[in-house]
Amino acid sequence: MYKGWPMIDLREKDRKAICALAASIFPKGAEIWAYGSRVKGTNHDTSDLDLVVRFPEQQSRAEGFSQLADFIEALRDSNIPIIVQVMAWHGIPEHFKTNIQSCYQVLWPVGSDDHG
Repeated sequence: MYKGWPMIDLREKDRKAICALAASIFPKGAEIWAYGSRVKGTNHDTSDLDLVVRFPEQQSRAEGFSQLADFIEALRDSNIPIIVQVMAWHGIPEHFKTNIQSCYQVLWPVGSDDHG
C-alpha cells in the first residue's frame, strides 16, 4: 500500500454503501482494494472507482465469481452516482497485479491490515 495517499477520493456515504454491500455478500477474510485514479489523486468528479476483490485462499474460484457477480449487481442497483469497476484478484494477469500493488488502499474491511 502506498502510504503517501491516505484516502480514497470517494464520498463518505458512497464508501459506507459499498462497505455495507460487501459485508452482506463477501465472507470473512475477503478484502476489497481500491486502486487507480481515485487512489492516486488524479481523478475528476466523474471518474470511475476501480476495485479488486481478494478472496480467502481456501475459497473456491466458482464461489468467488458468484459472489463477485452478486456484488456487481448490487452496486448497479444502488444509488452510488459513479461507475464502480470490480474485478477478482485471481482473475487478473500477474503484470497488472504488480501495478495494483504499487498503489492501492484497502477499502473493506475497514481497518484491515496492509497485505501489499
